[in-house]
Amino acid sequence: FLSLDYQSVQGLGAVLDIASGESVSGQGGAIGGSSASSTAVTQAYGQYKKGALTLMGGRFYTAAGYEVFPVTGNLFVSRSQTFNLEPTYHTGGRANYAFSDTLNVTVGLLNNTYSVNNNSENTLKNKTAELGIAWTASSNLSLGLTHYRSRPETDLLSFVVKYKFSEDLSFALNVDNTRGNDADVYTAVAFYSTYTFNDKVKLGLRLEEIKPK
Repeated sequence: FLSLDYQSVQGLGAVLDIASGESVSGQGGAIGGSSASSTAVTQAYGQYKKGALTLMGGRFYTAAGYEVFPVTGNLFVSRSQTFNLEPTYHTGGRANYAFSDTLNVTVGLLNNTYSVNNNSENTLKNKTAELGIAWTASSNLSLGLTHYRSRPETDLLSFVVKYKFSEDLSFALNVDNTRGNDADVYTAVAFYSTYTFNDKVKLGLRLEEIKPK
């Protein structure tokens, strides 16, 4: 995994992430144009920050779900089935506005989420709209809701809540729901618990259920 970035507090910035290995096989964006390639550009975008507003254009990670694509951001070595059913990243434009230190709203217009390998379907009439709300209710509780609406009539609604019970024990819940004809139609529920013994040892538990419709 290679990451290059320049992100200033205000003004212009850019990010480039290139991933290699089995986890990227079959992803859209593979180098060389083959979905079977084990190397892919997972992020490549420019951004501009002005006050509370951040504008992004290019390819960037999805806002859906609890787990993230970079393995260093997850406690578990394996991926959950919920993560595997979610989009990994999107290509398009995204705007984020921080109304306060605790409330952020994101909107975006993206290439068709469920047709990343079919450029012929990425027309102006066949895009994915993104809407996300992130709220930090307290130092122990945060909530996020993300909605992707694609044509023709495909939806992904992803809800994530994180709760820090104590300095050592934390919980998270990820609920995803899809509907439509262009994606796997399902409801997924994933529960996470993490206990920190010390700076070097953590214990994690993940439980999940996928219900096809």
